[in-house]
Amino acid sequence: MNLTANCSLLREKIGSFQYNTKSQELFLALFSAVITFENKEETEFAFKKAKELKIKPAELYEIILQSYLFLGFPRMLEAAKLFHAAYPEFDPKTESEPFDMNQTQNWYDRGIT
Repeated sequence: MNLTANCSLLREKIGSFQYNTKSQELFLALFSAVITFENKEETEFAFKKAKELKIKPAELYEIILQSYLFLGFPRMLEAAKLFHAAYPEFDPKTESEPFDMNQTQNWYDRGIT
């Protein structure tokens, strides 16, 4: 079984990606894969494509934050550094969606079941 990753194939997939309303999740999955390579040029290319496709920066930011769990802190930091270079105006405090504090009990209850 060949377990090697092909960075150029991933770049080709991202470069030829055609956006429609049902395919945003696929692009976000490809973006997640780009982070695993820890390749500056490929990550910058993915940010450029995300801007073309009008992917919300908050969604990319969330993926980067979650990459810490699966890829480790150093890789997450590198992706965050490139994110902030690509989206210097992004502020997570103003970009996140507000939620009702009463929702926390619902989340807790759902987590128990």
